[in-house]
Amino acid sequence: MKVLNLLTSGEAGGIESLCRDIGLNSEYDNGFCFLFSEGSIHDQMRELGLKTYSLANIKGKINIKRLIQLRKIVKNYDIVTVHHGDPFLKLYWLLATLGTKTKKVTVAHSCYDRKYFFTKSKMKFYFAHFMFRVSLNASDLIIFVSNAGKESYEEEFGLSNKRKCVVYNGISMDKLECGKEHSIPTDKPYKITYIGRLNYVKGIDYLVRAVGLIKDKFPISVSLVGDGPERKNLEELVNHLGLGDIIKFEGRYPDVIPFLKETSIFVYPSVWKEVFGISLVEAMSFGIPCIANRVGGIPEILKDGENGFLTNKISDEALAEAISFTLGILSDKEKVENMSANAKKTASIFSIKNTCTRLKEEYSKLMYI
Repeated sequence: MKVLNLLTSGEAGGIESLCRDIGLNSEYDNGFCFLFSEGSIHDQMRELGLKTYSLANIKGKINIKRLIQLRKIVKNYDIVTVHHGDPFLKLYWLLATLGTKTKKVTVAHSCYDRKYFFTKSKMKFYFAHFMFRVSLNASDLIIFVSNAGKESYEEEFGLSNKRKCVVYNGISMDKLECGKEHSIPTDKPYKITYIGRLNYVKGIDYLVRAVGLIKDKFPISVSLVGDGPERKNLEELVNHLGLGDIIKFEGRYPDVIPFLKETSIFVYPSVWKEVFGISLVEAMSFGIPCIANRVGGIPEILKDGENGFLTNKISDEALAEAISFTLGILSDKEKVENMSANAKKTASIFSIKNTCTRLKEEYSKLMYI
């Protein structure tokens, strides 16, 4: 069984890293085709010996040469899976598989939320929405990465007659192994960490303001690991609130394990329908108490009071209260150890091996339809 995975870019990102890990851990043949740009994950894949194709040297979003080359590649595969929501990627996927016996698979790596999708241009939104609908209808299988993701697409597009399933994302076995014996550092100042893209939908501004509300109550330091379009605005907010000595912008790191080892509390303050939250699972694999808003697929990972904490309201005050409560229990060794053990147990369920096993099951079923 041979599966071709289509991606827009090979830059560092959650989807790209997941695809790399799938390539390294799956028991079927994978190829990875990057249509518009290469990048660090593309380079890693090549160095690791994974089968990669790059069409990035072909200029322009729409180019018949790219389509011709992609159709030649597609002929060598049984299944072609499209991973990104880019409407042009979906268009190439549809045209490249047209008239072939290749099975078509869509992986929905997000919840569908009109509030946060394609807000800059109505024309772009309607084109993207149209391509979503057409590609979903053309799919032989639709894979969602959480039940929340599945429900959001069903609500928007129906999909009652489509073959679909849920396959949770998984973290690398290295992280699970590394975090197995880890103990939560309780030295002061307590380290609070966020890892992820600095985007407005991630709600990092709520975390910054929440820190401002509790900074005089607890000795804390905060690491924001990642980069993105909101960095400048967040830096201005940090300076405005006088939090420059507490909150540090760490930038993007390919290896976040050193940060996790120093973390007392992990905060994931996303404000949109977050479909999964892979960095949450990574933090849980180290037994770190995690805090997140009750949105999207997060409650499928985080169970309030059992392996972490969920806020019922998206606000500075609610997040500050959750952080304060969690900081307060760090001195209770028994509570911390129980929560840490539960977090590690949950993280072990979301392993890349389990992801690859489920993908193989679903792809194998598809081959016999």
